Amino acid sequence: MIVFGEFLVVRGFVSARVIAEAEARRKATRIPIGQVAMRAKLLTAKQVFDVLAHQRRTRQMFGQAAVALGLMRTRDVDTLLRAQYGTMIPLEEVLVVMGATSRETMGRALEEFHRLTPLPRTPPRPTKRVRSIA
Repeated sequence: MIVFGEFLVVRGFVSARVIAEAEARRKATRIPIGQVAMRAKLLTAKQVFDVLAHQRRTRQMFGQAAVALGLMRTRDVDTLLRAQYGTMIPLEEVLVVMGATSRETMGRALEEFHRLTPLPRTPPRPTKRVRSIA
């Protein structure tokens, strides 16, 4: 599956260099995962500092360190990572703010991208069969 940044480069909307710069700016807007964990009330400030200290010693990612310390489960880390990703400014917005393209051009690019790359469909959940008592 192609990501939006690759699509923009392939279709000639912007260069790969511009995408790389925009992604770097975008990542700089990301809220640190420790803050996300505290906001979600999964960790206290003291626990975040414990994880950070463990992380410095072991060079593990924050989530790995939290799991290693027994403070979080893997599924909690996955939830936090999704929440953290949602705190970043969308790529198209960063490109417009950078002046790399106009809002109108980004709108057309998004429409084309969504038309050419439909969202993956999730399979329907099986329905529970109820036995008749008759």
